[in-house]
Amino acid sequence: MKKIITSSLFIVCLIFSSQVNAQFEHAVKLPAASPKAKVYQQIGVTDMAISYHRPLVKGRDIFGKLIPFGKIWRAGADDNTIIKFSTDVTIDGKVVKAGAYGFHAIPNKNNWTIILNTETKAWGSYFYDKSKDVIRFNATSKSSQHQEAMMFSFENIKADGATVELSWATTSVSFDVHIDSKHLVNENIKSQFNSLPWWGWTGLYNAAQYNLNNNVYLDDATKWIDRSIRNNRNFNNLSLKAKILEKQGNRADADKLNTEALGIGSVRDLQRAAAGKFRAKDTNGGLEILKHNIKNAPKNYQSYTAMAWGHEQAKDKKSALKMYKKALKLAPSDRKERINKAIDKLK
Repeated sequence: MKKIITSSLFIVCLIFSSQVNAQFEHAVKLPAASPKAKVYQQIGVTDMAISYHRPLVKGRDIFGKLIPFGKIWRAGADDNTIIKFSTDVTIDGKVVKAGAYGFHAIPNKNNWTIILNTETKAWGSYFYDKSKDVIRFNATSKSSQHQEAMMFSFENIKADGATVELSWATTSVSFDVHIDSKHLVNENIKSQFNSLPWWGWTGLYNAAQYNLNNNVYLDDATKWIDRSIRNNRNFNNLSLKAKILEKQGNRADADKLNTEALGIGSVRDLQRAAAGKFRAKDTNGGLEILKHNIKNAPKNYQSYTAMAWGHEQAKDKKSALKMYKKALKLAPSDRKERINKAIDKLK
């Protein structure tokens, strides 16, 4: 009887010992057959990303064989392929809300069905539930160069969207994602300005400049530039408001603001503004701006060096030389050598 009890205890201890040892074993990390990958693209203020596993061809026939036509496929390997959008987007004419979605596909010979589904934690497509679909649409497939490891990419990047492309073996399929970037950027700017109690003048100025450059939401641009001017009235924001007014067809008020801006502009401000005129082949316009430097600061040698530079842009060496000589009389001793070099270069 004692022998039986002793043997039983030994077996129990052996089993318990084996279980304990198994719990404390360390997993060996080995290369994945289908390695993880992630592709990311930003459009405006929208972030798009696709996380997936990349199966390899390994000499196999893929579509129509390994991946049967007409059947749901995980668009990758292992767990769900996931596509994420940080803002609402439009696909196939339908709005897809910001969020993460399981990405599935039904391959066919000439076209595929692409599916975005709210389930993101399933293993592949084995537990796919059609009732959780957010969108289904058709995408045309085409022949492509051999791609050994399946790959997602963002192509044809534009200000308002991109093309999502899946390539594997000798097949690729793609679809477009459209983003209302102008509206989203404008709303994002508003949100930023509402998040803090105080802004200086530059952030407001840059936001207004963005809208003017893109010719969008000029009423909002006007509000922002007005706030910028209230915070720090200067050449830059007055000039920008003048451009906005001109774009809105209010030329009279634009001219008044331009005149005011020229009256308070620094030498550097006016030289930058003149450079824009020279680049636009408006030589007279550039010279007229630079004349305000002399009017604003007649005893500043830089007013005359800037004017000399303007005459050089106009290929008028004689006038440039005259301005440099005036600058030389007003310049501090540590700047005279540079001006003399400019004069010698013109002789």
